[in-house]
Amino acid sequence: MSLLDQYGQDGSILRYYSLARHALLDALRIIGIRTGDRVLFPRFICRDLLASVHMLGAVPLYYDVYEDLSPVDLPVSGGVRAVLTVHYFGFPQNLEPFREYCRLSGAVLIEDNAHGFMSRSADGSLLGTSGDFGICSMRKTLLMPNGGMLLINNPAYHQLVVPQVPFGTTSLSMDYRVKHLLSQGQRRTGLPLRAYGQNLIRLARKLWTGHAIAPVNPGDEFAVPMGAAPHESMIDSVSAMSNCEEVARRRGLYDTFSRELTSFGVNPVFSMLHSGVSPYGFPFYADTPTQVALVTKLARKRGLDCIHWPDLPREVTIDRSYYEKLWVVNFLC
Repeated sequence: MSLLDQYGQDGSILRYYSLARHALLDALRIIGIRTGDRVLFPRFICRDLLASVHMLGAVPLYYDVYEDLSPVDLPVSGGVRAVLTVHYFGFPQNLEPFREYCRLSGAVLIEDNAHGFMSRSADGSLLGTSGDFGICSMRKTLLMPNGGMLLINNPAYHQLVVPQVPFGTTSLSMDYRVKHLLSQGQRRTGLPLRAYGQNLIRLARKLWTGHAIAPVNPGDEFAVPMGAAPHESMIDSVSAMSNCEEVARRRGLYDTFSRELTSFGVNPVFSMLHSGVSPYGFPFYADTPTQVALVTKLARKRGLDCIHWPDLPREVTIDRSYYEKLWVVNFLC
């Protein structure tokens, strides 16, 4: 049974998109979210995801999370139609507080599993399959042109499911083709070829635009990009992958960074790598730029990126210092 078949084996209906933001937008439409409705998010969230809410005229509300990224509390507020729980970096969030909140409030539970494609909870179930809805972003785990997925798990919503967006057939960009070749070469040789290529691309971008990395576009918080169609190569890309080998590669990298970063004085976000977890990367808290530079140097030697996460929504205030100290070594290759 293919991995995508496993996501649907308990009766979930799957729909594919170019981005997970399109998946969330359709989930909210199926729920019936309208202007003025409230949707509850963690305060610690990437701003891009808010676009799906703003596109419908709904109002985002927020709850805080502790340093281990579990919820501090879920605010008692009327009119909350949906609540989003996040499986940060592929580590399963405890769903019980969210289920209880939904039971009391009547809200719909959406699992944000953008970081956790292939990852499983302690009972062996794939993340994203336990809430009323789940969203995944395969392109953040596997190198592909695009790829998002919506899981409609609650049968009560099955009759409202929209047809599959037709798959796109456009030719792959030169940028993607180069990244794919470098990634394949890196996996075969163990040399950090993708990092070398990224360095050249960023140097060229800086010379051309003045920015090595494209600056954040504030408009991304308010409008989902055009083009919801997933590329026709998406299914083949997932099917061609050995998920057992990929999970083993990611877990091996996590163990390696756990050992090697102990001397850097950084603090891992999660104390243990539980069975079944396929980590998006190695998330950690760093107090100084020197620590970040040391980790970045180590990551680049392995052809990996070390990035600051997330770009918070505009209206979120930084009232917890660790929100600004979280970095992650991204295992995408």
